[in-house]
Amino acid sequence: LESLVEQKFLVEINVEMSDLASMDSVMYRFRSTHEQSVINGLMLNDQKQRTHFEVALHYQSTHSRESSGTENPSDSDDVSGSLSTDITIIPTTNWQLFHVTALHYDLADAHLPALLQYYESSTQLAWLGMRDGAHGRLLSAYLMLEKMLRDATALDIYVNETTEQRQTVASQMVKIIGNKELSDVLKGITKEHLRSVFDGDILAFKTTLSMLTKFGQSVGTIEKEGYKFGSELYLQAILLVLLVLDDDAFSNLTSNLDSFLKETNIQEMKHREIPEVDNSKEFDSDTLGS
Repeated sequence: LESLVEQKFLVEINVEMSDLASMDSVMYRFRSTHEQSVINGLMLNDQKQRTHFEVALHYQSTHSRESSGTENPSDSDDVSGSLSTDITIIPTTNWQLFHVTALHYDLADAHLPALLQYYESSTQLAWLGMRDGAHGRLLSAYLMLEKMLRDATALDIYVNETTEQRQTVASQMVKIIGNKELSDVLKGITKEHLRSVFDGDILAFKTTLSMLTKFGQSVGTIEKEGYKFGSELYLQAILLVLLVLDDDAFSNLTSNLDSFLKETNIQEMKHREIPEVDNSKEFDSDTLGS
């Protein structure tokens, strides 16, 4: 960065005159778009991705410092902009910073953090009453989830017979609820795949469920005949929950629905087939608080 500034490829942005005035950071832009294209073209894909990832981390840490309240310790009555539900104390630039951060994570192929930042941006816009903007960020977050699930099916993950059985039963249950077939991608997703793509982060998984349900609501109210796609989003959320339920909870569920499931030719998972739980793995519904 210093080299590019010294050679006058970059010029400092006057953030006081821009939409990013709330950022406590020095920002630059390329003096010429042609020079930007040339430098970008000379970089390897791996270099580009690492650069975007570092930029995203910088923006995220900048916002974390702002929302932590460390810069205004005397203002004890203030609530963090990213957590508050009072529109009067939400900085109007928060959604932009979240969106810029998400874009850089997206360009770095870091799909999960991009999803979380897009979702946070949509939440900020919803609080500000900017419905269309919030919908657009929810769409971006959903596209990140699609990429995550698609990439997950290509992973070489060992799936035992019980996990396979769980996936089959869950898929058939969702098919009954929605009266439609799941996509090939969703049919190939198991709990172990979810553990991998979410890196064992159950809180990120919960946020993703919230994103799916809110996007379903948004699609149903904004897009023409959006209720059709909205129903698919709800079914996806149901499937993901069924896959992440711990074995005892899932066995309990299927047992309580025994008569209904038998009528639909779904075989109940027998409790005796459940393998011993690996206590080192914490990605399950025990921590969902429900």
